[in-house]
Amino acid sequence: MQFDNVLKYLDQQVSFLAKWGYAKTSEKIYQSSALGEQLHVLYVSAAAARKIDFHYTPKRERKIEFISVFVDTLDGKSVSFEDLLEKKGQKDIAGAFANPGNSLETHELFERFGVAFQRACETGLNEIVTGKDWIDVPVDWSPYR
Repeated sequence: MQFDNVLKYLDQQVSFLAKWGYAKTSEKIYQSSALGEQLHVLYVSAAAARKIDFHYTPKRERKIEFISVFVDTLDGKSVSFEDLLEKKGQKDIAGAFANPGNSLETHELFERFGVAFQRACETGLNEIVTGKDWIDVPVDWSPYR
């Protein structure tokens, strides 16, 4: 699988989620018409009643490498991690989820992502990730109009 190293990098960087009962339940490659081939990895915690979806988009000509993260409740509510960070006044953390100019090696992107993601999960977004709270964040579609 072309994403073998990426899976290894992701697993290393999010292993701390196990303390809240998260375990990887699926991984798949899918084709996006806009972004090409992407890797989707799902971690679920029954204890926290949450799912965390990781979507990895590799470097491509004129496309940056990035990691998108979504947090879902088991009853179907979903929000992007970036929107949660913005709501909590921590949007700068989301900058670690992308590789602008593709200047970093993939493992460096994941190391930077891992530090930022763990910091966010253990501080400002801890209540969301551990299932103690939920914030509905309306999607701002204005940039896409």
